[in-house]
Amino acid sequence: MRFDREGQSEILECDKNAIIKRAAIPARDLRILGPVFSHSSNILAREKAMVVNLEFIKAIVTAEEVLLLDPLSQEVLPFVDQLRRQLPLKSPFRIHEPDHTDKQTKEMCSIDGQWLNVNGASEGECELPFEFQVLEIALEVVCSYLDSNVADLERVAYPVLDELAMNVSTKNLERVRSLKSNLTRLLARVQKVSDLVPKPLRYLLCIIFVWKSFRSR
Repeated sequence: MRFDREGQSEILECDKNAIIKRAAIPARDLRILGPVFSHSSNILAREKAMVVNLEFIKAIVTAEEVLLLDPLSQEVLPFVDQLRRQLPLKSPFRIHEPDHTDKQTKEMCSIDGQWLNVNGASEGECELPFEFQVLEIALEVVCSYLDSNVADLERVAYPVLDELAMNVSTKNLERVRSLKSNLTRLLARVQKVSDLVPKPLRYLLCIIFVWKSFRSR
């Protein structure tokens, strides 16, 4: 399925070579969308596209469109719905500057307490790149899904632990061991998604802001 910047969608059938040419990405990048890496979240940022594998969301995102795999999958449908709802509403965000900041401070962009010089950047509105709008929506959907999984596991765990406290038996110990295994796997998935949003990505956002500001002058 293809989404444009306005959230309009259409069903496309593309082979591997067509996708590579359309998104201008190396053929090897498509491997993270295949079955071998289906449960290993990853994001590859290339010059003209991002290849995204976040849990059940597998997509190629360019500056103009999203190519989404398996859009009719039950788990992917919430992401499809959010793209249709949010993309038309996405608007430029505004950089607010406190009144008391001096000229030098206004020429700096702060990220994690470190400052990046943005001298010459225009004030007012700056459009968040389309790729990051899509990535933001994908992270929201995936985090909501994982949060739901945690809640489900919690609802199951408490009765099992209560039962073990009242009756220590082989059966109850096996149930607790199974819960622990499920929790370990879930925590690993959460950590993997968390690791995909490191400081370099936040620095990249600031650099894109600077570049767009200069381009609009």
